[in-house]
Amino acid sequence: MFETNVNALDMLEADHRELLGLFKGYSMLERGRSADIAKATIGDALCALLAIHGEAERAILFPAARRTLADDDLMHDAESQYRATTVLIAKALAMKHAGPEYDRAVGLIGTAISEHVQSQEIDMFPRVRNSRIDLKALALRLGDCKFALAVEHKDIQAGIGRFDEVGDPVGREIRVRGAPQHRVMA
Repeated sequence: MFETNVNALDMLEADHRELLGLFKGYSMLERGRSADIAKATIGDALCALLAIHGEAERAILFPAARRTLADDDLMHDAESQYRATTVLIAKALAMKHAGPEYDRAVGLIGTAISEHVQSQEIDMFPRVRNSRIDLKALALRLGDCKFALAVEHKDIQAGIGRFDEVGDPVGREIRVRGAPQHRVMA
C-alpha cells in the first residue's frame, strides 16, 4: 500500500509540474540524431506519465469529485479532456519518433497538458479543496492506483532509452485505455 503525508491535490499538482517540465525540456531540444533520440526518450516518458496520471485521475479523483461537487459540466469537461489526450498520446506513439510530425504531435500533447493543468488547478482543485473529500485518504488511493498503473505500464519504462539504428524506440508496448494498442519492435 502506498503511504503519504500529502493530500491528493498536492500529488496531482506535482505530476502537473513534472509533465510541464518534461514538455519544456522536449521543446528546448533542436534537430539532429542525438536530439531526436533525446526527444524520443522524453516523448515516451511524457506519454507514459501522462497516461498514468490521467488514468489515475479518471479512476480515483473524478468519481469523488463527481459525487461531492455535483457539477456535471465540470466533470464532463474533465472527462472530455481525458479522452482527447488519450487520442493524442495514441497518435504520437503510433508515429516515427523523429521529425516535424512527431514534434507537432508532442506539441499538441503539451498544449493539452497546459489546458488540463489550468482547468484543474483553477476550476476543479479549489472546489475539491473546499469540499468534504478526505484528501489524505484520496492520496492513498491515488498513490496505490498510480503504482498499479506504473506496473501495468512497465513495458513503457523498460523501453525508454532503447533505440534502433534510425533512432526509433524498440521493444516497448504501450497500453492506453480507450486507444489502439501499439508495439514497436526492432
